Amino acid sequence: MRIEEYIVRRWASRVERLIVIQTKRHLRQLGRASMLSGDDTPLRNVWDEICAQTQGEESTLWGAYEDLIDRVLLARLGELERAAVLALWLQTETGFDWLFDHHEDGDALEQTPVDLDAVVDHIRPSLLREAADEDNERVTQYLDPWEDEPDSGDDDNEIEGDASGDAEDVDASEFRLVAANHFDLRLTVVDNPEAQKSPNGKLCLNTEIWVDGRHLDEPHPIDLPLLLKSLHVEGVYDIFTCSCGESGCARIVEGVSVTHDGDAIHWQFRRPQSADGFPVGALSAWRLASLPVSLSFGKGQMLAAFGAYLNRVRETVDGRAKEFSWPVVGVTVPDVLKMDLTNPWRERSGD
Repeated sequence: MRIEEYIVRRWASRVERLIVIQTKRHLRQLGRASMLSGDDTPLRNVWDEICAQTQGEESTLWGAYEDLIDRVLLARLGELERAAVLALWLQTETGFDWLFDHHEDGDALEQTPVDLDAVVDHIRPSLLREAADEDNERVTQYLDPWEDEPDSGDDDNEIEGDASGDAEDVDASEFRLVAANHFDLRLTVVDNPEAQKSPNGKLCLNTEIWVDGRHLDEPHPIDLPLLLKSLHVEGVYDIFTCSCGESGCARIVEGVSVTHDGDAIHWQFRRPQSADGFPVGALSAWRLASLPVSLSFGKGQMLAAFGAYLNRVRETVDGRAKEFSWPVVGVTVPDVLKMDLTNPWRERSGD
């Protein structure tokens, strides 16, 4: 084995392990509202259900669990930098065959046709092996109901111990390596249908969030003041909102959880952000169908992108603020032009 193959394989193995840990943790967080095994089950979460079916017999609903696993794995792959995804793909049969045919191509990196479904197929068995091997009292009770019921106090400690034990398998610095994302704000100018009803039609200044060169295409306006505040203060923010300024109007349920770790800013949220299309009161269905997303940015890089965006707004407006409108009620173009990157805008304005 050539040294570069060894390095890629070892790195891919560590990245795969990280994805398995994160996926297990997410499936453990899906509680009874997302489970399919009934109210009288000793199982506590979706991961328990998967363990029970891999250690026992697959039910007629196994396909639903497989679909959920694949969607969570795809979401995790979407959080990785391209080099990490390539390393994983090269461990698949299609990736290996492609590299064998193109390893001498000078422009191979730009033309690499990564097959994410093949990567999911590669990782899924590792996750299911862990489910089959897991020693879990709740699963034992489910498979053999004549066994003594597990003690609830010890059970809680067991779940926490599993999560912390998994986390020790991967160096935190390695997590930052594969999970660092690039943040960008882009300005688009579109016709505002509402403004066109007036004699003096205006153009709407829309904001788009791009991550690693891809549009984070939630179909909702961006609450720019809240986005800026999140760069300075941790919290849960409705960064995606409704044009009326109230996120609840767009049925956005949980918003974006923002935490700070030194110079790193971490986002955790679910996509789609809105529960629109799901029956009122059926949030468990939205949580089961939506995909978890975790992103990590450098604070300095985010501030630089925000500053470049504001400069583009100022260049576009160029003293003609009255000719433009902002897509969210409660924020005006002059408000945006006065935004100060060093302070949360709402606090500075006394909101």
